[in-house]
Amino acid sequence: MTEKLLMIVMTVMSFVILILGLVSFPMMASAGEMNARETEALNRLLTAKDRQLFDHSFGNCTIEVVDDLISTDFEFYHDKGGVTSSKAAFMQSLSEGFCRPGKEKSGYRNFRVLTQGSLKVFPLYDGDKGLYGAVQTGEHAFYESYDGGNPLFRSAAKFTHLWILEDDVWRIRRVLSYDHQSPEE
Repeated sequence: MTEKLLMIVMTVMSFVILILGLVSFPMMASAGEMNARETEALNRLLTAKDRQLFDHSFGNCTIEVVDDLISTDFEFYHDKGGVTSSKAAFMQSLSEGFCRPGKEKSGYRNFRVLTQGSLKVFPLYDGDKGLYGAVQTGEHAFYESYDGGNPLFRSAAKFTHLWILEDDVWRIRRVLSYDHQSPEE
């Protein structure tokens, strides 16, 4: 399967998972713990949002989608690249880096692959007020290719995302990206 076809399939699957999650995900702002079905629905929804985040920041560079997924109170902590302490700084970095103008014409492509079975979601509650957020952890690998050539492994890492329910919309507020390993390590 070519990289382009793989990206198309991943994007379509992401969209289907997101729609299924939205349709089956009940509003959980009420008090009390989630049952297994609600927990699974939250897991599906945040898995789809995770895929959206990476598909649209690395693969498709759809900046407006990334912008909507990120909280205005966003912070990003990277073990190799330091701290990005605002949404504006992150969006600027994305626009000037992975999604810089003309990148698509250069033949360079990069993408992320989630390590199968590594993604976990942990709901967060505020006493009797109910669900307000979730912690999502996982592992992933990053690849790049040039002019449609075979993808080259560049690094693997672990991540922790803090998702917050803001006005009934799930947005990512904090990102921890750590334990990066490259082929030469």
